[in-house]
Amino acid sequence: MSDKNKNYSAIIIGSGCLGASVFRALKLKGITKVLLIDKGKIGGGISSQSGGMVRVFHRREKDRMFAKYSQNVFYSLEKEIGLNISRVGSLCIISKEEMNGINCNDFEIISYEELKKRFPEFDFFPDEVGIYEKDGASICVKEYAKKLINHYRDEEDDILENTHVHKIDSSANGMHKVVTAAGLFQSPRVIVSSGLGLRKILPEIYEDESIEKREITTYRVQTKTRVNIPNFFDYTKVFYGTSSFQGAKGNFRVGVKSGTKDSFIKVKKYLKKRILLDYEISEEKVSASDIYTKSRDGFVGEVCGRDGVYVLAGWGGGAFKFSPFLGNKMVEHITSKKQMIGSFYENTI
Repeated sequence: MSDKNKNYSAIIIGSGCLGASVFRALKLKGITKVLLIDKGKIGGGISSQSGGMVRVFHRREKDRMFAKYSQNVFYSLEKEIGLNISRVGSLCIISKEEMNGINCNDFEIISYEELKKRFPEFDFFPDEVGIYEKDGASICVKEYAKKLINHYRDEEDDILENTHVHKIDSSANGMHKVVTAAGLFQSPRVIVSSGLGLRKILPEIYEDESIEKREITTYRVQTKTRVNIPNFFDYTKVFYGTSSFQGAKGNFRVGVKSGTKDSFIKVKKYLKKRILLDYEISEEKVSASDIYTKSRDGFVGEVCGRDGVYVLAGWGGGAFKFSPFLGNKMVEHITSKKQMIGSFYENTI
């Protein structure tokens, strides 16, 4: 990379699902000469370890709107870039009481009795119903990011892997200097989409700089009898995510809420009731330091006082299902020069 290539139309920090989605949206707007920086390999840190659940149902109506938009993009990319999508279906479990006020016209509602017949591998409770989406799918998030970047990249774009960003300095002429281990790069537009280390790059998006150090407790569960199941999200108790990128076949990763006491015992008791098969379970600690904003809300917008510096981060790995929508929305604001300051739920409309 020669010195003449150190000025760019846009610089994206982070190449996970969000960075790749922003990259695609910039290219569709005709923006050339984009620099993509990642402290690891293309595909991101958290994104590279994730299997993406493509489902529309969420409690919040706004989330359902974002997810439906993104699902349509994912399916269009299946043909456009050869994205591997496994339509394993999606089953969300929710209590009858929590169903009140939720518009489920777009989903198949499965009664307790029908759940027991259709999914005999699991035990269900009389106060539960299932929300089933036959088009629910599983995607390897790392593959999504890599294929998206490789497909839309042209000869004017540059990629820097294994490169740490130290800071972003702003100058009076509207250019931002991104200081990295590989040198200094400039652009009028800098988009920070890193899921890790965000506080070190842009501490001003936090209420203060002392962010609580956390660990997320997860459990890897492997059933001794391998069975095909749909992507499974349990709103009632705990979350089942696939450890397989193309749909679970008896392998799960179970997460519990931060701060849960005696979580291992509770998860074992819960699994004994929920899963009717023999299984093995092992505890895993996942570092959550610097993943979240202090409010634990995803942040999407322009940093106050830093015209031209944008953030699309802070979900701790939960943004994949919204990433095409968020990437397009971010680039719409960047190219139209509209302000978009604040958190995801407050200001992304």
